[in-house]
Amino acid sequence: ADAKQEIIDLQAEINNLQGKLKTADELEFRDGFYYRIEEIDGKPNGPFCPKCYEGNDNKLSTVMKATGIHSHFGKKYCHECQSHF
Repeated sequence: ADAKQEIIDLQAEINNLQGKLKTADELEFRDGFYYRIEEIDGKPNGPFCPKCYEGNDNKLSTVMKATGIHSHFGKKYCHECQSHF
Protein backbone atom coordinates (compact mmCIF):
# COMPACT_ATOMS: atom_id res chain seq x y z
CA ALA A 1 0.00 0.00 0.00
CA ASP A 2 2.85 2.39 0.80
CA ALA A 3 4.54 1.72 -2.54
CA LYS A 4 1.32 2.46 -4.44
CA GLN A 5 0.89 5.77 -2.61
CA GLU A 6 4.52 6.68 -3.28
CA ILE A 7 4.02 5.99 -7.00
CA ILE A 8 0.90 8.18 -7.01
CA ASP A 9 2.76 10.98 -5.20
CA LEU A 10 5.75 10.77 -7.54
CA GLN A 11 3.51 10.82 -10.63
CA ALA A 12 1.76 13.93 -9.31
CA GLU A 13 5.15 15.60 -8.79
CA ILE A 14 6.24 14.65 -12.33
CA ASN A 15 3.03 16.14 -13.76
CA ASN A 16 3.56 19.33 -11.74
CA LEU A 17 7.16 19.73 -12.94
CA GLN A 18 6.19 19.02 -16.56
CA GLY A 19 3.54 21.76 -16.32
CA LYS A 20 6.14 24.22 -15.03
CA LEU A 21 8.49 23.38 -17.91
CA LYS A 22 5.71 23.87 -20.45
CA THR A 23 4.86 27.28 -18.97
CA ALA A 24 8.53 28.31 -19.01
CA ASP A 25 8.76 27.44 -22.72
CA GLU A 26 5.75 29.68 -23.44
CA LEU A 27 7.21 32.78 -21.74
CA GLU A 28 9.76 35.43 -22.55
CA PHE A 29 11.21 38.07 -20.24
CA ARG A 30 11.33 41.64 -21.54
CA ASP A 31 11.15 45.14 -20.08
CA GLY A 32 11.26 43.69 -16.56
CA PHE A 33 8.17 41.46 -16.92
CA TYR A 34 7.18 38.06 -18.28
CA TYR A 35 5.00 37.79 -21.39
CA ARG A 36 3.56 34.77 -23.16
CA ILE A 37 5.31 34.37 -26.50
CA GLU A 38 1.99 33.88 -28.31
CA GLU A 39 0.11 37.16 -28.66
CA ILE A 40 -3.66 37.55 -28.45
CA ASP A 41 -5.25 39.41 -31.36
CA GLY A 42 -1.85 40.89 -32.21
CA LYS A 43 -1.37 42.30 -28.71
CA PRO A 44 1.13 41.21 -26.04
CA ASN A 45 -0.13 38.56 -23.60
CA GLY A 46 1.08 39.99 -20.30
CA PRO A 47 2.80 41.52 -18.47
CA PHE A 48 3.09 39.03 -15.63
CA CYS A 49 4.71 39.75 -12.27
CA PRO A 50 8.35 38.62 -12.09
CA LYS A 51 8.20 38.35 -8.29
CA CYS A 52 5.22 35.97 -8.38
CA TYR A 53 6.58 33.88 -11.26
CA GLU A 54 10.09 33.58 -9.83
CA GLY A 55 8.70 32.57 -6.41
CA ASN A 56 8.14 29.00 -5.24
CA ASP A 57 4.80 28.55 -7.03
CA ASN A 58 5.76 29.97 -10.47
CA LYS A 59 2.42 31.80 -10.43
CA LEU A 60 1.44 33.94 -13.42
CA SER A 61 -0.09 37.07 -11.91
CA THR A 62 -1.09 39.86 -14.27
CA VAL A 63 0.50 43.23 -13.58
CA MET A 64 -1.96 46.09 -14.01
CA LYS A 65 -1.57 49.82 -14.46
CA ALA A 66 -1.29 51.37 -11.01
CA THR A 67 -4.25 53.61 -10.14
CA GLY A 68 -5.32 55.60 -7.12
CA ILE A 69 -2.97 55.39 -4.15
CA HIS A 70 -0.89 52.71 -5.89
CA SER A 71 0.18 55.19 -8.60
CA HIS A 72 2.30 57.01 -6.01
CA PHE A 73 4.59 53.96 -5.72
CA GLY A 74 5.02 53.00 -9.38
CA LYS A 75 3.38 52.76 -12.79
CA LYS A 76 2.37 49.10 -12.50
CA TYR A 77 0.97 47.03 -9.62
CA CYS A 78 0.55 43.33 -8.87
CA HIS A 79 -2.59 42.60 -6.86
CA GLU A 80 -1.29 39.14 -5.93
CA CYS A 81 1.93 40.13 -4.13
CA GLN A 82 1.21 43.88 -3.82
CA SER A 83 4.48 44.78 -5.60
CA HIS A 84 4.89 48.11 -7.34
CA PHE A 85 6.96 48.56 -10.50
